Amino acid sequence: MNRVERTRPASQNQLNAYVESWHDDHRAAMQSADWADMIAVGLSVYHLLRGRDQSRREKIFRGLSPFSAEDDALHRDSFSVWLSTTRAALLERDHDTVDGSDDLRARVVEATEYLANWSPPTVSPALGLRELQLDDTAATEFDRILANAKVHPTPMPSGSPMQEASLENFRSRPKSA
Repeated sequence: MNRVERTRPASQNQLNAYVESWHDDHRAAMQSADWADMIAVGLSVYHLLRGRDQSRREKIFRGLSPFSAEDDALHRDSFSVWLSTTRAALLERDHDTVDGSDDLRARVVEATEYLANWSPPTVSPALGLRELQLDDTAATEFDRILANAKVHPTPMPSGSPMQEASLENFRSRPKSA
């Protein structure tokens, strides 16, 4: 054997060890980056779902959109799917060292509570909180009623004015059926 043949296997072994070590470190780094991306996407999707649901609830509350049981079920199912997917992902790997993992866990708790207390959105019973849209005919009639009210205001009720009750008297009054 010549000297080159003896030293080559040792250097080749070092080279192989270096390459394997780099690949392992690279794989771990890429996995960590993949988990960070998954967490960022999970948080983004959660905030998208919450924003979309809040917007839908506000529109229904204001009377701008009708309530749909099918749409409500779709929104609830979207949260359920997000929650089950996120829980599975968090169980799959320890995310404590990945940025955003604490925030994602907090959103899981928030989503769990949100789903547990889910109630369908309703239209506001207070007309003043609704945004009413009138067609041309209804707007014309509304203008006529307002103009008539300025000329012929509703008379004040006759009789003595109501007396102001103290908070204590108000609370101790008999409940009406």
